[in-house]
Amino acid sequence: MNKRREKVILIGIDGADYYITRKFIKENKLPNLKRIAEDGIFSKLGSTIPPLSPSAWTSIFTGYTPAEHGIYGFTKRRKDSYFPRPISTKDRKTDAIWTILSQHGKRCILINIPFSYPPEKINGIMITGLGTPSKDSEFVYPTKYRKMILEEYPDYDVDFGEDTIDFGNPDSILPKIDKVTNAQIKLSKKLFLEEEWYFFCSVFRSLDVIQHFFINDLEKILKYYKVIDDFIGWVIDNIDLSNTSLIICSDHGFSYSHTYFNVNAWLRERGYLYIRRNKCIKDRVLPSIEFIRRILARSNIGRKILYMAKNSNMTKYIFKLFPSSEIDVNKIDWSKTKAYFWDGSFGLIYLNLKGREPKGIVEISERDKIIDEIINDIKKLKDPKTGECPVKEVFKGREFYNSNDIDIPDIILLRNDGYTLRSGVTEDIFRRKEKYPGDHSINGIFLAIGSKIKELNIGVSDVTDITPLVLSIYGIEFKRDTLKIREAIKKLRLEGKI
Repeated sequence: MNKRREKVILIGIDGADYYITRKFIKENKLPNLKRIAEDGIFSKLGSTIPPLSPSAWTSIFTGYTPAEHGIYGFTKRRKDSYFPRPISTKDRKTDAIWTILSQHGKRCILINIPFSYPPEKINGIMITGLGTPSKDSEFVYPTKYRKMILEEYPDYDVDFGEDTIDFGNPDSILPKIDKVTNAQIKLSKKLFLEEEWYFFCSVFRSLDVIQHFFINDLEKILKYYKVIDDFIGWVIDNIDLSNTSLIICSDHGFSYSHTYFNVNAWLRERGYLYIRRNKCIKDRVLPSIEFIRRILARSNIGRKILYMAKNSNMTKYIFKLFPSSEIDVNKIDWSKTKAYFWDGSFGLIYLNLKGREPKGIVEISERDKIIDEIINDIKKLKDPKTGECPVKEVFKGREFYNSNDIDIPDIILLRNDGYTLRSGVTEDIFRRKEKYPGDHSINGIFLAIGSKIKELNIGVSDVTDITPLVLSIYGIEFKRDTLKIREAIKKLRLEGKI
């Protein structure tokens, strides 16, 4: 077969859980996914640890672990500061699959790609997704396609505006999700049929948001599975499987969560973290950062302003001026703090290390001792209402990733079923959840069909295996320097620990 004619389609389904997907397939509710499962491959796809979209999607699109590609969460700590900033493509240390394919003359069509902003100059079309400021930004390469998208598909958007959601009425976000998803499907079909391509990828986010709010409503979840299943059916009807491989994957799974474990509150109780005692009048008279964020997030311009503010040096002054119920940086006394949980990381603890953190107090010589103490303390922790430990597994970052890179988290936590890990330094250690019952779990999905898939016989077990699989279909060699961490993760899966 002429290798230049070989094509690959990758459909990403953010948050598609293996067990939920399997249930719907067995019940004959997803005919197109069922066909792929029966005629091709259907298996679990292990996420990153913790299972978080920025790290997992970056691993899917690079073939590397977070320690290698450098993306651990939604934000990074600013240089010489404890304040966060959003990640961008500039933070990624490794080439993505579209860069490699472009170098080999393979034209790519990429739609709604998470954490790919700003878009890169590739051989083809790139439309960025989650992590993009707003659709008022330059979210498309080449830029000439941006005008077409905005004019022909006015409902298309780079996100669902989750920052504006009414938590008392989560159904209010459904019309926006429906409009954006339908617009993405129409745009995907247009580019699929009208553009030349060798690699086509479209990532759908609806299931992730739906499951965060409606994890216990399988009928509502099924509705959004069916929308994507119908699109997959259309794709199958419009390809030749003798020279086209169809791959479907997700970045992580989903499961029910009933309780928040506020890690910083626990670190504070154990004497690893301290907060400032003085309270300002601003806490009583000024609007909170969260309130201002919700107001701005209601418009595309406002979302762009938020993104620019997060990336500017003004952030620390904004945080100092306005009170916050979520951002804990200003509440922490760094002159006494030895360890802290990174807000929004879903499971990463850093020591306040000298030479790395701007006001670090922990000496390198005492790092391992403190890490061991924290890990031992966490393993003994029990939720007084359930008697369960909120953490399923705890890892030493440098051992887990087999690396001494200074940026690697010192401790990595994997949540136990039923719990969500968050910061909450001034809150109770355990707080019952009411309006956000779904959370990420390890096991996503992998489905594949096409003549090359079985012929290559390449094992796919986690998110780092997708890029090597795609490249192998084109006959392009993918070299990975570090294999020890992958073998360690596979061992943990076999032992049922993750």
